[in-house]
Amino acid sequence: MIKVFISHSSKDKKFVRTLKDDLNENGIETWVDEDQLDIGDSLLEKLENSLEDSTHFIIILSSSSVGSDWVKFELNKAISQVAKKLIQKIIPIKYRDCKVPAELEGLLYADLSSEVVQVIDEKVRFTTNGYPSFLNKIIKTLNSKTD
Repeated sequence: MIKVFISHSSKDKKFVRTLKDDLNENGIETWVDEDQLDIGDSLLEKLENSLEDSTHFIIILSSSSVGSDWVKFELNKAISQVAKKLIQKIIPIKYRDCKVPAELEGLLYADLSSEVVQVIDEKVRFTTNGYPSFLNKIIKTLNSKTD
């Protein structure tokens, strides 16, 4: 079973909701903080357990996320999980223009940074044509078996 941990800044939440819904609609289980965390939870424990249970790690890159200590923490945990062969793949998605973290420089990333979005009901909708192609590629990547 595919289970995707989506790491992001809260400032990118509207895009994350759109991506999460699209992945869920295509049979891919996602872990997003706002759906899984309750008041009183140990944030550190929940994040670590969720990363251990995930098969893939998507990191949403923006100027907000690359400066976030939590996103850096999640990325470092994911890198160690990949080394242990617990997470199959780290998938960077450049949502907004930013400097790609050094830890990800060797990885190909999806680039949505020039796409135009419109906010509707706390989600983003893309008004340009790049998102459908991106979504197809992400779903294909997540469904492909890695060695």
